[in-house]
Amino acid sequence: MVKEAEDGRGWLVPGYNITDNPFMVTLRPWRPFVSTLRSNLAEEPLNPLTVEEDGADHLQAGGHEVVTVRFVE
Repeated sequence: MVKEAEDGRGWLVPGYNITDNPFMVTLRPWRPFVSTLRSNLAEEPLNPLTVEEDGADHLQAGGHEVVTVRFVE
């Protein structure tokens, strides 16, 4: 699911790790964004993510963890 941020400044991509084991997640947005950050379900920023040269973002999802990535325009 992709959802527009409540403040209208970007897009949110939530996800849930259904397993007990942590794993790495890679997201490649369809276009460049000003910044990418991890946020909580209340859309509050937690920490910025490093964007690779190819536009991919990588983050760790812990076991049974909800993760949300915000792409800021």
